[in-house]
Amino acid sequence: MLEETLRKILSMATEFSVATGDATATITIVDYSGCVGDTVTITIDTTDHVLTEGVDWDRGSSNAEAASSLASAINLLTGVSASARDAVVVITAKYNITALATSGGADITISDAGSTTTLFDANKVWEVDKWKDAIVEITHLADGKHYYPTITSNTADTLTFGALAVTIAPGDHYEIRMALRLADIDKWGGTSQTGLDIGVELPKKVNKATTPVIYNVTMTDADTEYSQVLPANTKKYTIQTRDGTAFRMAFVTGKVATPTEPYLTIGTDGFHHEDLIEPASLTLFFACGEAAKVAEIIAWS
Repeated sequence: MLEETLRKILSMATEFSVATGDATATITIVDYSGCVGDTVTITIDTTDHVLTEGVDWDRGSSNAEAASSLASAINLLTGVSASARDAVVVITAKYNITALATSGGADITISDAGSTTTLFDANKVWEVDKWKDAIVEITHLADGKHYYPTITSNTADTLTFGALAVTIAPGDHYEIRMALRLADIDKWGGTSQTGLDIGVELPKKVNKATTPVIYNVTMTDADTEYSQVLPANTKKYTIQTRDGTAFRMAFVTGKVATPTEPYLTIGTDGFHHEDLIEPASLTLFFACGEAAKVAEIIAWS
């Protein structure tokens, strides 16, 4: 039963998606005054969308104003959205940004999705190393392939992993997957744990009884209370009469000689068994309606 329960628990400890990200890129306005006539080209699928300062957006009188105006222009495009944070424009899309360029390299800088070892998402504010050892599935738009590197570290907005054969680019989509493994439990009840095969070792450790004790108690008189103290921390026990005669039992005195609730009636050829227990102390009280009967008890501790 315990092994089956463990198998069910382990079967639920499967990989699942914990975070996803659209394609992201950022455009930083370095010097708004130098952006006169500059262009930003966003390629969606195979179509170039050229946004020209003074026509589609306005540099304004500050870097922040230029960024805000550019973000508004980008938001007019289908399949892509943008927001401005001070002098930075954050662009997001699902899969369809295939290129991003600017004519004003000295005045406008571009940071795309990452490199061969990093993935950048300006919309995230992760806890540092939150995704360490997780797997990130990256869909690379250029070749249509899926890559599954293991994350070695992360900052608030960047995942780092082993080198890929491709460079992460605008348009690439990602999905972080975290595998739940019971073996990753390093503390239980505040006590540090060492590694073990939980499916093998836990059944050995849970309620394991090693020492049996047998008691034979003669109930000389009918309807008279008799008792037996069981070993401390008894883990299981069985009580019955030797010839199967019905009897009464309780866990406190004064209930079985003259039947007084609460008590338990064990019928003819019956027995009472308890398992998966571990009381610090336990006494059984019992009586029989017939004289000269023997109560047989086996207790494991």
